[in-house]
Amino acid sequence: MTPEQPRPRIVDVAFWFWAVAAAALFLNGLAGVTQRFGPVRAAAKPALTDGDVRNLVTYFRVWGVLCILLAIGIAFLAGRTRQGDKRFRRALIALSVVSVLGAIVMAGFGSVGPLLLIAALSLIVANVLIIRPTAQDWFDGGEHA
Repeated sequence: MTPEQPRPRIVDVAFWFWAVAAAALFLNGLAGVTQRFGPVRAAAKPALTDGDVRNLVTYFRVWGVLCILLAIGIAFLAGRTRQGDKRFRRALIALSVVSVLGAIVMAGFGSVGPLLLIAALSLIVANVLIIRPTAQDWFDGGEHA
């Protein structure tokens, strides 16, 4: 990227999709971290033991922490990518792909909520936008223009 080249609009749009994904992941993480035994026990099937419910609460909390960490990582990398750094762009694409694959695995277990779906779709759209030729040329400094 050269200072004379203005940032393409497609890079800004991709950034905002990453911001939406980070916000959705963060909210999903907060929902997981704040799970308590009582409400989960009340919503769980009667066949589950208290030990099973405690394990489920632990699973929700660990998943919540992971979502929060992913949200922080995506937000940080998106900001640096918007500034034109190719290294952060590549890292963000890789993190986004891993996050979407994680969402697909979660879907296989039947535990995908609307926030996780919004985050996954936003990550896919952002990745598609950031690899478009217009964005690629900007990151390469206009070498292919």
